[in-house]
Amino acid sequence: MIPGRCLIKLIRWFGLLVATTAIMQIAAMQNSKSQYIDPTYNTNTNKIDPLFETNLNDYRQLEQGAEDSMNKALEGLKGNEGFDSLPGHDKAQAEAARLSDISHQDLHGKGMGASMKESWMNEIFIDYSRPGNSIYLQNAEEIASRTGDMMGNILDKLKDIGVDCRAVKGNEIKEPGYVIELKSQEVKDTVYDKVTCEELRNRYACRDTLSVRCTSSGTKSLKVTPIGIQVNPDGNGGMWVGWPACNSHFGGWGKIYHYAVKFDIENPDNVTEFSLRDLSYDDYVLFRINGNHVWSGPVGGHRLELHGHTVIVDDGGRGYGAERNRWNVHHDFYLNLKPHLKKGENVLNITLVVGGYGSVIFYLKATEKSCDRWQEEWNEKCHLN
Repeated sequence: MIPGRCLIKLIRWFGLLVATTAIMQIAAMQNSKSQYIDPTYNTNTNKIDPLFETNLNDYRQLEQGAEDSMNKALEGLKGNEGFDSLPGHDKAQAEAARLSDISHQDLHGKGMGASMKESWMNEIFIDYSRPGNSIYLQNAEEIASRTGDMMGNILDKLKDIGVDCRAVKGNEIKEPGYVIELKSQEVKDTVYDKVTCEELRNRYACRDTLSVRCTSSGTKSLKVTPIGIQVNPDGNGGMWVGWPACNSHFGGWGKIYHYAVKFDIENPDNVTEFSLRDLSYDDYVLFRINGNHVWSGPVGGHRLELHGHTVIVDDGGRGYGAERNRWNVHHDFYLNLKPHLKKGENVLNITLVVGGYGSVIFYLKATEKSCDRWQEEWNEKCHLN
């Protein structure tokens, strides 16, 4: 038999063992719930085969050589040596040289030029590289400078020209009063009443005048209107009038032709030259300007009329055959027509008579003064009313 005391201890130890086992099972269950791990599977079923490394005689040397080649290529790129073999290398170097040679001023100018092509830039900035805008800027600066000088002197000269203020009656300035007592002294403050100038005794008026003068002059060709005749300007202020071929006209036994050149002149004093030169013709020719006879040939006279086959050249009735069979050339011909000019429309008339084959051609020099650059000047004058 087991003693009673031992039985009690055995029961206690057995109960403690049961409780400990239960606690461990509960903890294991909680731990398994909080640390759940998904199942994993091995997918790399093929093992890594070192066949490449083991079959090379010197794998390490190959790896070192590849690394050295890479480092050499990087060094070549740093020194621009690696670009020599690239396509378009020469073109890229030329473009880089061109861009490096552009100065700061040229780059700024090109940028401003590109910006001015935008419409909104014209509303914000003014292009002072244009001659008109630069002249307006100079005029504005000059007006501002002269106006400042005038305003700086006008205050000093107001008294000299009698400009002052008319006195306006107002409150009098009170002098301070002093009261002396045996025990105290009262001092009154000075009171100043504000007096202003209501209007000037004298008035003055100023007037701005604008004058325009030419700072760069030259000459230009007069504009002409040919009637029935050819005109070929040479670009130097002159023109060939007529036909260069000596047989441009066929008159048979005789035929008369009438041509004209018109031109407008605003001011005859501005005409620098108006002359006929280098005349060639066949058979007869006559020139009139504004109705005045100036020259005829080859037999002179002041008329050129055709009656049948007879050419009449003067009032005396001198007559000649229409066909003379001669090309008249006058390279030293010079006829000044400037004294015959007038204001407004001017007309140069050419009368030609041809028998058989003939023609006419001459050089007309017609120029007038022109101004290539104008300058505006503003002047201000003031006087007392």
